[in-house]
Amino acid sequence: TASMVKAYLDREMTYAARREFGRDQVADLKGDEGRVLASYQPGRAPARPKLASVEPAAPAAGAGAGAGGASNTERAFWESATKTDTIEAYELYLGRYPQGAFVDLARLNIAKLRPRVAAVTPPSAPPRPQPAQPVQPAVGQYPAAPSPGQVIRDCPDCPEMVVVPAGRFTMGSPAGEQGRGYDEGPQRQVSVRSFALGKTEVTFAEWDACVNAGGCNTRPSDQGWGRGNRPVINVLWDDAKQYATWLSRRTGKQYRLPSEAEWEYAARAGTTTRFSCGDSDACLSEVAWYSANSGNRTQPVASKQANGFGLHDMHGNVWEWVEDCYKDSYSGAPSDGTARLAAESCLRIFRGGSWFNGPGNARAAVRGQIPSGVPNYYGYGFRIARTN
Repeated sequence: TASMVKAYLDREMTYAARREFGRDQVADLKGDEGRVLASYQPGRAPARPKLASVEPAAPAAGAGAGAGGASNTERAFWESATKTDTIEAYELYLGRYPQGAFVDLARLNIAKLRPRVAAVTPPSAPPRPQPAQPVQPAVGQYPAAPSPGQVIRDCPDCPEMVVVPAGRFTMGSPAGEQGRGYDEGPQRQVSVRSFALGKTEVTFAEWDACVNAGGCNTRPSDQGWGRGNRPVINVLWDDAKQYATWLSRRTGKQYRLPSEAEWEYAARAGTTTRFSCGDSDACLSEVAWYSANSGNRTQPVASKQANGFGLHDMHGNVWEWVEDCYKDSYSGAPSDGTARLAAESCLRIFRGGSWFNGPGNARAAVRGQIPSGVPNYYGYGFRIARTN
């Protein structure tokens, strides 16, 4: 384990460094102390650790009758073994120097240490049966799984992603909700696994990075409103899929569009009201750019309050493409948070409302639909998802 390796290195490094430099030298290991750092395949003898060769200033006192014939390297090895003073250290010396000057002393010290070790060592467990095939251990440092609320970014040009916790929610709107559409029901319970969702809508800067890298084919117009950190517009559903493919290829992660259920779960962020801020239109200006405050154009992302999951602009600014095929009812839709797909071409869904819509079309439950290949439109953007 890391703690055992550190103890060994501290001892040997301190001894050698003190002789060479007149000071201690302490090992610094990364990772938790219980992690296995290395192991051996069955049937293969472990490699002996290398001990630093240090030239002593003078022969060690009391080295033994044969010490005068020892080389400087053997003397240093012997002094290291006596400093350690363990059976393993002396056996290591005997294996390295079977005809060495200190062989007799090494065997004597081993004989002295054996009763001491036997007195304090508990009975060992019976050996485990060896696997039929050698197992190569996984050695190294591996990142922990992302935790809910954590913000992650997989590359300098990648969007910031927020880890959305797993949960269960009521999808759709109740019959009496103000502004309700006919296709927002029947309400149903949906379970959603944890996933990562863009902290904001994909921006022009992030989209242009894909174009510059050859991953995206089109450079959409910004309508003269500016690029940078404004949400990308004039992109089709197919364009959004192309961007997800480029991110996946660049990072090795599984980027995609969110399912419709994942999108609504993230937009609600634990609420059951029309908006994540409440039921009243008055609160919408706190979290959204819409017809009453947008100035008839998109606005820079993340300039309004985030919802309870740490996500910005889930209401307003631009409509956001999702993965699903459109049906005018939730009857028969998956209840596990996955997308509803079809074998043939279908109407594609966008969610959340945009800068030119009123409050009714910025609700968490509202659904829009259109063929995936319609002409580009300055109200459409998207937000990317990533499988944890």
